[in-house]
Amino acid sequence: MGDCTILSIALHKMPLTKAMIDTVTETTEAYAIRRIHRVVEKLNQRNSKFKRWELVRAACLGKKIEFLPAVEAALDDALASNARPN
Repeated sequence: MGDCTILSIALHKMPLTKAMIDTVTETTEAYAIRRIHRVVEKLNQRNSKFKRWELVRAACLGKKIEFLPAVEAALDDALASNARPN
């Protein structure tokens, strides 16, 4: 959400709304990890081996996102599972 929306200006007056929004929003990291898992699932359905750069590109990860610790861990896990024989 943009910082200049009416909702953000008056959000302090709506604690229940703020609490609900906080429960359903996800972090950028969580969204990137979810995209990684989705791409890995699709590639595994095709029995396709993939490299890190292909996974990063298919998951549309930017440089800032790619090197966050949790995202790097998800990428490493995905690559490790890809290296195992079926």
